[in-house]
Amino acid sequence: RYLGISRNALELPEKGNRNEKLENELLEIASAKPRWGAKKMVAFLKNKGYDWNHKRIRRVYRDLGLKTCG
Repeated sequence: RYLGISRNALELPEKGNRNEKLENELLEIASAKPRWGAKKMVAFLKNKGYDWNHKRIRRVYRDLGLKTCG
């Protein structure tokens, strides 16, 4: 229906943080296994049954500032 207002004027609800669960998992793994890199964490999470894309896991890993030590 046409209400006399622009569709752009309507506010959409915020999506929130879609990566919160992934961030928590990565931080938990990084604290237990600080020498694991993104590649090993991707394999671990896939083996655990999560369906996250490897590119998404690497991006969140990088955004959290996680790096292997040594």
